[in-house]
Amino acid sequence: VDRIEQQTNGKIKKSDFYPVPCVVSLSKLVEEYTKKPQIEFSAHPHCGMATYVFVDEKELVPINRFVDVDKFFQSVDEVIDILNAGGLLGRSKAMMKGVKVINDCIHESTQPKNVHFKEMLKQVLKKQNYKSLGEFHWNALFIGVMHFQDSYNYDIERVKRCVIHYATPDPKRRIIPFCAYNSGPTFREEIEQKYSIPLEEWESQHRK
Repeated sequence: VDRIEQQTNGKIKKSDFYPVPCVVSLSKLVEEYTKKPQIEFSAHPHCGMATYVFVDEKELVPINRFVDVDKFFQSVDEVIDILNAGGLLGRSKAMMKGVKVINDCIHESTQPKNVHFKEMLKQVLKKQNYKSLGEFHWNALFIGVMHFQDSYNYDIERVKRCVIHYATPDPKRRIIPFCAYNSGPTFREEIEQKYSIPLEEWESQHRK
């Protein structure tokens, strides 16, 4: 993120980035509202950071220039608490609170002219499908950075919360966290030595 700030001449700043698990609240909100399980990107905060950037003619505009991101996520947690209270009244109060959150946290006067963020967000929350997410991303550039571990900074607490895994043919180690596979214990070497075969042998087995 230091380099991004330098190479964009400060148009995208370090302070524009947020830890990846900050979006867990959105997954919990959708899950509580729809009563359907949702994927949660609950990785360790040290594993990655991200932001959204929008284009205003020829200028880059990070999302937190026109959205109070901190207030937004805090308010989402409050909506979840209202939904947890249950009942028809709880859902109605949550809907009213949700509309207020969108109005309070999004500052239309500073957003890019070609971006209608309130409407995009409403459609995502209303439809909860890939089409609405696609429409959102059509006008946005997602910038994500990942902090891969190596043998010198291997952190077990981060591995415990890994959200990217390798599936292997080993019955003892079917699923291995990304950084455990490539660093630290480095299971990659063990798995490859145990299950790899020469190319010629593989071709002979699969030749039609």
